[in-house]
Amino acid sequence: MLRYGVIGTGAIGGYYGAKLAHSGQEVHFLLHKDYEYVKKNGLQVDSCDGSFHLSDVNAYSSTQDMPTCDVVFVCLKSVNNHLLAELLPPLLHQDTLVVLIQNGIGLEADVQKMFPRLELAAGLAFICSAKTEPGHINHQCYGYINIGNYSCHNEELMNQLIRDFKKANVDANLVEYHEARWKKAVWNMPFNGMTVALNLQTDKGTNAGSNSYSPANGCQHPDVLCRQNDTEHFGHDALFAKHEAGLRLLQAHGNLLPVYPSAGRGTKAWTPNAETGNAGSRTTVSGSPTERLKNWLCEEKTLSLHHFL
Repeated sequence: MLRYGVIGTGAIGGYYGAKLAHSGQEVHFLLHKDYEYVKKNGLQVDSCDGSFHLSDVNAYSSTQDMPTCDVVFVCLKSVNNHLLAELLPPLLHQDTLVVLIQNGIGLEADVQKMFPRLELAAGLAFICSAKTEPGHINHQCYGYINIGNYSCHNEELMNQLIRDFKKANVDANLVEYHEARWKKAVWNMPFNGMTVALNLQTDKGTNAGSNSYSPANGCQHPDVLCRQNDTEHFGHDALFAKHEAGLRLLQAHGNLLPVYPSAGRGTKAWTPNAETGNAGSRTTVSGSPTERLKNWLCEEKTLSLHHFL
């Protein structure tokens, strides 16, 4: 049996870690503000797929107190990845696999520079989930996860991870790394970034059939297409049939329950890089289609410039 560690027990890390623990896996959770609460009261998951409660949680306030793990899920916002230099080492043994369940482009390359010998994979979570109270996770819909191998040499470990997820009733699959990262970026930025920046529910900015670029009429439509064009700009044009894949994402998202993404909860200053990692800065420097979208939004006075700095 694998031993799992979770760095960042929020809406995402808390959900996937709790699912594994509920299925009988050994899981160790790093918590922050609600450490004392979870240590005393456990972890509650209210889920569209079936709610459950973990009464006995391996909860920690410091990774220094946690055991080494076979698989570590990093579920921090990617803007906090500089903390991994201190957080990760106590959890690592020679063959530990670290899965970055985060949004962004180039995250694994940056962490690999910090830990050159580390076994890394990308975790791309397609899920609507929020941590609504201390120790309380509300899973609203979806929940599947794609795993893209970045530098892991242990194929059996990757396969065991997928088997453990499926045993926990989580739909998980191994996918090609670059495809996984870019497709999630196209999905994520309009439906987390735009809704947080504009303070909208997910259904308010989606109008897949509209040709209008008005913020009040399908503001996410041009952003999906720009993210899609970014993939072509960086040499991944084969991932998308011209515009159609982005429109399918919009149509699929229109069927979701309207929610406020958890990205903006409790944050004083949100930036696109909190949701896209280095994609925002890299596309800006390269003069990609996303930069043109940013300029348009600022000209329309939809967003102030500080959202993109």
